[in-house]
Amino acid sequence: MRSLVCGSLVVCLHLTCAAVLRADEKDEAKAVLDKALKAMGGEAKVAKLKAGTWKATLTASDGGKDVSVVSEGTWQGLHHYHINADATFDGRTETAVFVVNGDKGWGKHGERVDEAKEELPLIKNGLYAMRAPQLLPDFKGKDFTLSHLGEMKINDKAAVGVSVAHKEFKDISIFFDVESGLPVKTEIHLTDPRGKEITVEFFYSDFKEMEGIKHPTKLLIKFDNKEAKMEMTEIKAKDKVEESEFAKP
Repeated sequence: MRSLVCGSLVVCLHLTCAAVLRADEKDEAKAVLDKALKAMGGEAKVAKLKAGTWKATLTASDGGKDVSVVSEGTWQGLHHYHINADATFDGRTETAVFVVNGDKGWGKHGERVDEAKEELPLIKNGLYAMRAPQLLPDFKGKDFTLSHLGEMKINDKAAVGVSVAHKEFKDISIFFDVESGLPVKTEIHLTDPRGKEITVEFFYSDFKEMEGIKHPTKLLIKFDNKEAKMEMTEIKAKDKVEESEFAKP
């Protein structure tokens, strides 16, 4: 009986200590987010980015040839996107549209519209990770689990990391400059439609103020031994987006 009581006490103490450590870890992670939000212009301002529009240009190389994509898009929450893109490759420019509406998605190329099934999780998780700096207020909510990752070096500068988990998305790790507090990188592990595991990294730089918020206007995207550069030229918050914006194109 004595051994049973002692064993039970040990288990209870272990669980209590683990809970306290997890609570402290979450508080430390929230403190990192609070510092980042202050650096970006304040939580109230960043929280307005639940819906909005953007304009951007992406450049990359494919098979030794340059690719340029000029895009403008609309988002609302975590599950709704509408993207218009003009892609120039090998001297030809083609137009495409991509829409995400909850658990459905479509791609339009010319007059052809295809439903995105296998690609949808990859695209939604990729957009979610890329938008991580805009989502910092959401990450503090009850639907997200935060973990403190400690300090490390990102591009030879001291950074501190936070892991973010959500039941509907892949886990992400987001890193912040220790000195400025601004986000410098997000990392996510994904599976492409062929079943290949890939790591996608978004490096943020060149912060500029738009509507009172400091946004990273330059993104270096690394994935599967490839690189792409994106420059954000405009980001605007919106109170609400019409549902028709996310209808099948």
